Amino acid sequence: MLRGNETDALVYRAALRRLVRLGEKSDWSGPGSDGLVRTGRDVLDPAAADTIVPADQVEIGGVPQRVRQAGLGLPCVAWFRADAQFLRGEPGVPPAGMAIPVTALLTFDDDGRAQWRFVRTMQRDRWPVAGRERQLAADFSAPLAMIIAKGTNRSFDLVSLFRPEENMERAGLYQFQPFDPDKTPVVFVHGLMSRPETWRIAVNQLVADPEIRRNFQFWFMLYPTGLPVWKSAAHLRSELDRFNGELATRVTTRGARARMRGKVLVGHSMGGLVSSLQVREGGESLWARFSKVPIAELPISEPARRKIEELMVFEPRTDVSRVVFAGVPHRGSPLALRAGARFFAAQVRFALPEIQSYRDLLISKAHAEVRRDLEEPANSIRFLRENSPLLEAILAAPRDPRVKLHSIIGDRGRNDAPDGGDGIVPFRSAHYPGAVSEKIVPSGHDVHQHPDGVREIARILREGLGN
Repeated sequence: MLRGNETDALVYRAALRRLVRLGEKSDWSGPGSDGLVRTGRDVLDPAAADTIVPADQVEIGGVPQRVRQAGLGLPCVAWFRADAQFLRGEPGVPPAGMAIPVTALLTFDDDGRAQWRFVRTMQRDRWPVAGRERQLAADFSAPLAMIIAKGTNRSFDLVSLFRPEENMERAGLYQFQPFDPDKTPVVFVHGLMSRPETWRIAVNQLVADPEIRRNFQFWFMLYPTGLPVWKSAAHLRSELDRFNGELATRVTTRGARARMRGKVLVGHSMGGLVSSLQVREGGESLWARFSKVPIAELPISEPARRKIEELMVFEPRTDVSRVVFAGVPHRGSPLALRAGARFFAAQVRFALPEIQSYRDLLISKAHAEVRRDLEEPANSIRFLRENSPLLEAILAAPRDPRVKLHSIIGDRGRNDAPDGGDGIVPFRSAHYPGAVSEKIVPSGHDVHQHPDGVREIARILREGLGN
């Protein structure tokens, strides 16, 4: 076996590279597959993948640095199409498919016979070799870069802002990796005019931490950001329920059930408002802040009534343990009142057809202070104006005291809190008095991408492991 000689290591990796190339050419059934171990805990049968390539052949784009781990073996990336049999049963496969890090590992038994396998390094990054555990070489950035390259690769999405009803088909919760019952889900929720790709820098930095890799898995919410916040929150609730239902047969141990009940939501900007509504209580008390007429007494159709109840009647989720707010406008932003913002708000279409025909009636039943936000296009930009009664309603809705809230706030390096802000959201709006921690980061509104902001997310996740 290798004894640390660099020449031997080069020969060893070259042999593995040759085996991978031969296996790909023969669909893993030719001479190159001699000695290939296809089964076992945390071992991937390469025939299940659509392609496997050495990680150093994947060009890194969209992430600031390559996260590698030194060790034994050849880091590779296994990519699967969205309809691959390997991904059957996964509730949130991205349209671009899924890529996972694997390490090609060549070992020899006591009789000198060669065995080689692909180890799934997000599950296991050490392997017993010659009687002791050895750290495996790995590349955790290459799979992320591959999926970004195969996807739409857009961080900002104007189509989902202006025509949200045309993007509802793609809206939903998506996975970064296959589900692992031994890891707690972290759900990232993007903000206005954004998409899940906005979390690529955070994920790349988080997977560099071995403790976080071992204990957490990442999910992403995609939603048309022109929708009213209430609608996006209802869709996230529905998606979390769907995931829980589809994964129930794989969550069989007490530990797995505890991890599924301990989900962490991380919301940037408007995504933080969507996340906040997951741990709050709706119902008639919330509706009363909009109208003096109870929902049951509104002279509207049953489909319209059910839609209002879907948006307004809900309980705090029991499967969320923490919510991280990153640059969240709890009390709105003055930019939403500026002429440019008003122009864009006027272009956003209303995307609730069940209610649209009753719009004038509902406005007539609304409290006077709410009518301003309903008479004009009722969309996300309109709701984000400073001192909006709609945002005040969110803050007033009772929340589950069991859930721990954390704030990450940008100040552009000016150290001017409480008078400053991140350039979009003032400190007075991003500050949440009930948060158990508050971290001020020298960044603009992209606080979720700043290294200090990501380090704070990592700290919060590690803190949760001690509970």
